Amino acid sequence: MREVRDTWTGFRRPADFSISDHLSDSFGVFKGKARHRVRIRFDAFAARLVSERQWHPSQKMRRLADGKIELSMTLGSLEEVERWILSWGEHASVLEPPAMVRRIREVAATLVRRYA
Repeated sequence: MREVRDTWTGFRRPADFSISDHLSDSFGVFKGKARHRVRIRFDAFAARLVSERQWHPSQKMRRLADGKIELSMTLGSLEEVERWILSWGEHASVLEPPAMVRRIREVAATLVRRYA
């Protein structure tokens, strides 16, 4: 920053503003304009850990064969959930939306090239 100066103006939060309402579709703090249905399948290793917590108010979990689970959520942005999915490595598989499947595939291909 250069030439910083005080403008003596303040910010007033609108009386009807609610941070929880504002971020209700968020996986963290990123607010998006669209709504995305996200479905992720977790293997038995991750299923136990994932099922112990509420990750998002919209989440639904479905138990599958062999101890796996499917987690679905409706989110306003995919940015933060992408990093969360990648943090599970081979224990998570994105089922939808197609844009997220493509993005995870691109990241995986980049990692393969980087570590080849």
